[in-house]
Amino acid sequence: MFCIALGGPTIHAGGSASIVLAKRRGPIAIRQHNTEVSIELLHVERTDQGVVIAGHGVRVELVEHLFAAIGGLGIGADLRIDVFGPEIPILDGSASKFSQHLRHLRLPRRPHAPRIVMPATIQTGDSTYCFTPSSKTQITARVEFDHPLIVEKQAQWDGDPDDFINRIAPARTFGFRRDAMQLRQAGRAQFIDPRVVVVLNDDGSSESAPAPDECVRHKLLDLIGDLTIAGGVPIGTIEATRPGHRATHAALSIARTRGILAYSTRGTTGTDGSSPSDGGGGGGNGAGGRYDGGSTGGSVGGSN
Repeated sequence: MFCIALGGPTIHAGGSASIVLAKRRGPIAIRQHNTEVSIELLHVERTDQGVVIAGHGVRVELVEHLFAAIGGLGIGADLRIDVFGPEIPILDGSASKFSQHLRHLRLPRRPHAPRIVMPATIQTGDSTYCFTPSSKTQITARVEFDHPLIVEKQAQWDGDPDDFINRIAPARTFGFRRDAMQLRQAGRAQFIDPRVVVVLNDDGSSESAPAPDECVRHKLLDLIGDLTIAGGVPIGTIEATRPGHRATHAALSIARTRGILAYSTRGTTGTDGSSPSDGGGGGGNGAGGRYDGGSTGGSVGGSN
């Protein structure tokens, strides 16, 4: 078994946590407290300032950056994630380190990605999701934040792992200082390092100013993570306007129920016969496609 250990501070729980990325035969799974559970058996429990997945004795917070890396690389099997703590460490605030280390494991791709099989537009709250069938993957995120440091309002990804690693994965999580105190009083956002989290001030400044398109690239990163958690990055086109964790999982649940998204029931391919994750998108088994609700995100202390 080939393993890579990563650790560091956690945003919400405070203190430190660590994970071990282990290459071994079998479906993607999470192991916590000596309990190993396939991610297909987990459900989304919470979606405010990050995503919590839980089930069968496992509960892990802030999983979206790690799952964005899994989906961005198209990984489909042979990965076990050992979690030591209640939360995935924030590391550099993006999916960059997760992606780089996962690529070193040379894990197999999922051979049967979900597909968008009928066109539809789903409105959930202030967020809109447009689904269009296509032979290729194309994911677009659009934002409408009114802040001078959020210059670019749209980012797109066409399913290429190299593009994900080089352009999407490095985008740091961000939030607004005006929300930080309320979050801390609610027991959230216990650790905020401005080198890791882009904190936007109401006067238009930031201690660690983002690149002009960094915030919208991070929204795209989160969207890829949410798609992966929900069952996999699909083949087809998704255009998301004002996406957020809660809205995305609600929209994907509706899309699945209405037959807009078709998820394969066939298993993943193991290391004995599949290619490593060096091709297009569509990866990730997902947390069973089940969504149990939760609050909306969009503040300091979690992927917006």
